[in-house]
Amino acid sequence: LAPGTLLVLDETRLSEGNVSVEGVKALTAIGSLVTEQKLTCDYQSYDVQIPLELSCVLVSRQRSIIKDLEVVLPVNLQRLDCPPSKDSVAQQSSLDAARILLGLVTRRPRALQIPDDAAQRLSEDFAAVRQEFQVNSGLCHAWLALARAQCLTFAEEVLSPNRWHTVLGCERQRLQRCREQTNACC
Repeated sequence: LAPGTLLVLDETRLSEGNVSVEGVKALTAIGSLVTEQKLTCDYQSYDVQIPLELSCVLVSRQRSIIKDLEVVLPVNLQRLDCPPSKDSVAQQSSLDAARILLGLVTRRPRALQIPDDAAQRLSEDFAAVRQEFQVNSGLCHAWLALARAQCLTFAEEVLSPNRWHTVLGCERQRLQRCREQTNACC
């Protein structure tokens, strides 16, 4: 897979049942791919793990079969009573623009600058949210990635209080949805 690839895994058609030995091995390989970004190749006598640079999204109706996910996002589905757009060209150009934006945000090599006061605020906010929602410490890494993406979206290289509050607000909403859904584990 090319660097920067977004891999979408659909678990919505899975049902309860027994998993074969080969299935367990495949699930372990998928888990390694999702959590460690390493593709496990089976050469019968030994396995080789190939490091990859990709992002994974798992779509599921309930708790994922893959353990140790970095972020869980419960989606609130709402039915829209509007007719589908007849302008598929506009939809395609919007999709292309979103792909370019994602490419720019994920492939830009510059690090995000975090001033001391912003770092202190981030630390305090994370401690408060960690206590309130009982999240693991690994979530802080995801928050930094989100803050970086938020800043790069606005062509900024320094984390401002405004951008941080936007990320924190979105994360609080996500964590609240996780709390409301008994099947989700954030």
